[in-house]
Amino acid sequence: LCSPLVGIVPYRERDRLRQEAGFNIEGRMQMYVLDGYASVEAMNLAIEKYGRSDQLGDLFLEEWVRYQPKGWLARHIGLPNAYAGFFFGQATLWGLVLVQIRVFAPNPEPFTFGLSLAQIRHIVPEPLPLPDQNPVFMAFFAYLLVAPFAAGWLTGRFAPIGASRAVYHVMVLLIIVAFAVGSLMLPAREGILLGFAELLIWLPVGMATAHYSSVVARRQRLRYRGDSVE
Repeated sequence: LCSPLVGIVPYRERDRLRQEAGFNIEGRMQMYVLDGYASVEAMNLAIEKYGRSDQLGDLFLEEWVRYQPKGWLARHIGLPNAYAGFFFGQATLWGLVLVQIRVFAPNPEPFTFGLSLAQIRHIVPEPLPLPDQNPVFMAFFAYLLVAPFAAGWLTGRFAPIGASRAVYHVMVLLIIVAFAVGSLMLPAREGILLGFAELLIWLPVGMATAHYSSVVARRQRLRYRGDSVE
């Protein structure tokens, strides 16, 4: 019943939930005994009618996250959205920093790999930038690939429910911001490239990673047995 809540809901609240569940089950059991059931049969029936403990724990957790979050931002936009906004907002901010460095850093001649620029453009069409010798270029593209995995994983670890949905809500806003900033930086196209990366890579990858991370975190909480570890 309480294992999905460990590390999120305070022990006092979990203990209260246990007591309420025990009181409810005991009352049902006494009712079934009065109806003529044997004690063991009445107990099993009362537990069955009360419901699956893990599902009830998840429902309690959902209500707790909705109405008991700490912090002004979490109370106004929801705890999962606050975590997703923090991690993906930071990722977008650092992406924009790399864009600024990329735009204003010296731009040496591009790698041609033994091909002409026309042949390279068949492989890397406009408006994608050509590969060059600027290390910021490689760091920028590596960051575009790594950032959604890291931000999604952290969101799923800290947001106990609705992590994937929270990533979607936050990324819709951040994609608009990235395209708006990128349009102001034209003719430099790196800002627009960040917007497309967030739309085509960060959004699906972030949602999938956040969901998987939250599942892993929940399984770890479900391994909890008893209060002796506290």
